[in-house]
Amino acid sequence: MYRFPYPWVEALDTESLPNCTVYEPGEHTSLVSQSLEEAVRDCLEKPAGCPPLATMLRDSSAKKVLILVDDMTRPTPQRRILPALLSALGESGIRSEDICVVIATGLHRGMDTREIRDRFGEAAVNRVKIVNHNACDRENLVSLGAAEDGTPVLVNRMVREHDFIIAVGCIEPHRVAGFSGSSKMVQPGICGEQITASVHWRGWSSEGKALYGIADNPIRREMHAIGEKAGLRFILNVVLGTDGRPYRFFAGDPWAAFMEGCKEVRRMASVTVQSADIVVVDSYPFDIDLWQACKGISVAELVVRPGGTIILATPCPEGLGAHGRQIMKTGYLPYSEVVRRVNEGSFENLTIACHLAALGRILERGELLIVSPGLDRDLLKRVGLRSSFTVSEAIDEARARLGPGAEIAVLKNACSMIPSTRNSAPK
Repeated sequence: MYRFPYPWVEALDTESLPNCTVYEPGEHTSLVSQSLEEAVRDCLEKPAGCPPLATMLRDSSAKKVLILVDDMTRPTPQRRILPALLSALGESGIRSEDICVVIATGLHRGMDTREIRDRFGEAAVNRVKIVNHNACDRENLVSLGAAEDGTPVLVNRMVREHDFIIAVGCIEPHRVAGFSGSSKMVQPGICGEQITASVHWRGWSSEGKALYGIADNPIRREMHAIGEKAGLRFILNVVLGTDGRPYRFFAGDPWAAFMEGCKEVRRMASVTVQSADIVVVDSYPFDIDLWQACKGISVAELVVRPGGTIILATPCPEGLGAHGRQIMKTGYLPYSEVVRRVNEGSFENLTIACHLAALGRILERGELLIVSPGLDRDLLKRVGLRSSFTVSEAIDEARARLGPGAEIAVLKNACSMIPSTRNSAPK
């Protein structure tokens, strides 16, 4: 029996399903033998590509430190990592009142007071200032010039108000950036909406196989360049094991440490799979809304055959997400229609176009069926998406369309997987 990470999804009897194969990354549990705090201290003292953090702070005469952290849509155990970093900064002579923590929300909604306390812990909240980034607050953004396509690069003004910038995040496969972590905490983390939409549109205009799980791709290089302009000096990134616990830490130079971390993730997450007519995925832990849940869809896109069906199981307690009202104006569209409207300038928000493109690729090339308690069936119908009550029902619907011999691939931990497909003709 295959069990999903959500108790509301029924177990799937994959053994009795004809032509069904379950794929999953290998089992990887924590390599951190000492306490997390000791592991953080060790990697700060022995970073990749640069001197120890304490030495860098001393040599640069840093007085004010800006820490960029990810929000609750990411699985980074910030509640434990951030206090350990703050202690190390204190030992290096940086006063708590001279440290500011910015939640690199990108284009996500800001976190409220309760969410901030839950994610970062009382010790951090009571010690330093923690604030949300707001990509639409023009008064609190400063210019770093322009991107190659002429788009203004605006970033949170706090980068100009601090001497030293550190990014704390998690390295995982990512559809646009190749992998999360490092300079992604600057772009899109603390940038203005226009440059973030521009960069991501170029990503969604590219095939997933050209970017996903590739550390040195064009979009990541652009993000890294923006990070350098903003003054990002040091990263503290974690790679999580299949048990969700810290597997290994990578700290140091934003490029060198990041590349080491990506190499480790590729080793852990790469799985050879057979392309299939029906691909079943969940979106754990990226499942607060459909905006995040499309990460699971993007992985399935790499595996499903043309004309096939992707089945997504996801809770989405916040529905379509913070941009839901804007999505409702157009509904989900085939990818070519999204591109046409962008090219003619009829989309008022390129950010929305990026999300529509993510699902639009599937709507144009095949079928998407969603199983979710947080997404009302009538709502999904109004925005042009189809739903099923259960995963088994969705499989039956897909087989009714594709034929009883349709091959099924179930991707376990899909959002942490880098699939390499063995393409074969459908039976």
